[in-house]
Amino acid sequence: MNIHRIQSLISIVLSSVIFCLSFYAYFFVFPWEFAKACFSEHHDFTEKYNKINSELNSRITYVMNFVHDNIYDLNDDGKENCMDYSILFKLVWDEKYPELKSECEIVHNLRPGKMNHLFIRVTDGKSEDIEIEPWAYNPKLYLMEDNWIKVYKPEFNIYGETDLWLEEIKVPFSLGVSNK
Repeated sequence: MNIHRIQSLISIVLSSVIFCLSFYAYFFVFPWEFAKACFSEHHDFTEKYNKINSELNSRITYVMNFVHDNIYDLNDDGKENCMDYSILFKLVWDEKYPELKSECEIVHNLRPGKMNHLFIRVTDGKSEDIEIEPWAYNPKLYLMEDNWIKVYKPEFNIYGETDLWLEEIKVPFSLGVSNK
């Protein structure tokens, strides 16, 4: 092989490596870093969750984990969605913490064209309402505002419908028994 061919081959290999690295950086590193920067700038998880009473936080986390481990189609519509997660959260909360039954309710957020969603509101016994997304990807990051950053608007919340949603149950519920 002559020297020009070797130089051409090295040039092609280096160009390919540079192209691959650039492609990777452009499509994977930069968007991820940008998203992390934007997200962390506007959403400090630790500060919000540290403000929640630790006993209440552990109760919520317990119920979240139970719901995620035992979710099933409570209304028998062929889907496991926000209705099932919210209803199961309420049922588990009421059985596990009967003295706090009145502190937990199912809330309907109906924002035309944007959101038609059920979630949970728990009061901390003071004036603070904690809006919980039982369907959250991570049961420890359960706040509505962390799960529906741009879509959720509290002004579209409908309260006082808990009993209406509990009437949707078609499959029996029993604490400690998975109905899967």
